[in-house]
Amino acid sequence: VRETGAWFSYLKYLLLSYLLTGGLLLLLSMVQCVADLPEGVINFFLTMIYIISAGVAGFLAGMRAESRSFLFGLLMGCAYFLVLTWISVGYSGEGLEWNRKFVSVMLMCLFSGMLGGIVGRGK
Repeated sequence: VRETGAWFSYLKYLLLSYLLTGGLLLLLSMVQCVADLPEGVINFFLTMIYIISAGVAGFLAGMRAESRSFLFGLLMGCAYFLVLTWISVGYSGEGLEWNRKFVSVMLMCLFSGMLGGIVGRGK
């Protein structure tokens, strides 16, 4: 990590990824209002939004890291998923369900964050 205030930068990257998520979700909801999309298409775009947002956070973290950029990207993907889970559980009022969808979204966030960190290394 290049400087002592770097953790604040990583929090900014995480916030940026959530702003990106919010913007893309808003765009998806507007498209849904205009064209009645099937549930499978909506789920696909939701998954893409998770992957893109966690990947952007990992990419920015990888650019910031001097070494082990994959690890910083993985951590950003993990943080993105944890906050996403916390918000989802808080909003729904239900507990966590360790089903196939939960685990697959978790793995996609982790791996896309890690891939973003690898791509962002040395930029």
